[in-house]
Amino acid sequence: MVRSHGLGSAALVALMAPALAVLGCSDDVDAPPANASIHNEARALTPGCFTRPFEVMCDGPEDELARLDGVCGAKTDFLEWSGTDAPAGMATWIGPRNGPLFLLFNRLEREPNENENVAKELHYSAFFVNEGFADDLVATLEQWHAGEPVRSGTVVTFAARFVACSMSWEGEGTFRWRSTTLAFAWTAAEPC
Repeated sequence: MVRSHGLGSAALVALMAPALAVLGCSDDVDAPPANASIHNEARALTPGCFTRPFEVMCDGPEDELARLDGVCGAKTDFLEWSGTDAPAGMATWIGPRNGPLFLLFNRLEREPNENENVAKELHYSAFFVNEGFADDLVATLEQWHAGEPVRSGTVVTFAARFVACSMSWEGEGTFRWRSTTLAFAWTAAEPC
């Protein structure tokens, strides 16, 4: 009797697993490791502090620019970020829904208070992927596993707070992918 109950529970869990996945029981993105070649500096957010445009500017060889088509020129204001399964982390995508994407991640090795600005403690990683937008935001951002990491970068983070419904991740950066430089500023919010 006990054995059949155990098998029934296991079968019930197996049957429910796909439904639970669809309902989004786990909506944290699998966090990549930090890229030690991307350096972060924190600065106070003041009027006029952004020096880069809110659009991806690319400079590189024509064949690489062709691969980045849709990423270069993409708007980067009002992005959406998703949490990661690092102790704390944010992830966003840049580019067209049906084309190549630039995935940007930050991570913190502790769980901060909700309104604490952790800009100076963040570590970054970034990837180029050819796949385009997947079925949902989490699946899209987890494409970093098959992506190509940037070689290096410099980031200035003005604000990073793990709070929803407001612009909580603001910065600018220059990244080196292969022989191409990508430079842009961004503002991102986690949805309510």
